[in-house]
Amino acid sequence: MPETTSPRVRRSFSKLEKILADGLINILFVGRIVPNKRIEDHIRLAELYKRNVDSYYRFIFVGRYDGIPRYYAQIRALIAEFQMLPDRFWFTGPVPDEDLGAFYRWADVYVSLSEHEGFCVPLVEAMAADVPVLAYNAGAVGETLGGAGVLFEPKDLELAAEMLGLLVYDRAIRDGVLAGQRRRLQDFSPAAIDARLGEVLGRITG
Repeated sequence: MPETTSPRVRRSFSKLEKILADGLINILFVGRIVPNKRIEDHIRLAELYKRNVDSYYRFIFVGRYDGIPRYYAQIRALIAEFQMLPDRFWFTGPVPDEDLGAFYRWADVYVSLSEHEGFCVPLVEAMAADVPVLAYNAGAVGETLGGAGVLFEPKDLELAAEMLGLLVYDRAIRDGVLAGQRRRLQDFSPAAIDARLGEVLGRITG
């Protein structure tokens, strides 16, 4: 019979995990802080989430933020404009794999609001870490999720804030989304990939 004990209970906490376990809701994004990722929309989502759902939140952005300093400054200015607590927004820069794993383990929801994406590896990583995904349907995001997660368009951030609250606090909805994501992960198994590759090669070779 498989173990059912949560890995959060079994393992000893690192210093980072002790902070992440402080009771705030951890909302994660992984990727570079650049304009097409629409980080400003994450800040607007946070303001709506705080106003309409819950004030116990923390938005975490894992990835380089020094590539476009002016854009990063605009993000910080928006946080100040909304008069939100700056320590509720973490911009970590690049992190070692151990810390990245901790961020995924302690994320309550993964959010993507990008306007342009190819195949989005962090979405797969979030699903593999059993983190529910809330994503704006842009580029190849829908193709990456393959019907899993919670996909929305148009970009209605008030609706997104409500959906974010449901993923955090409605156990039935959260469990249903996670079940769908686990099914989607089976499509990325070595056996499934080998089968698809064989089909493609078969068509090429006739």
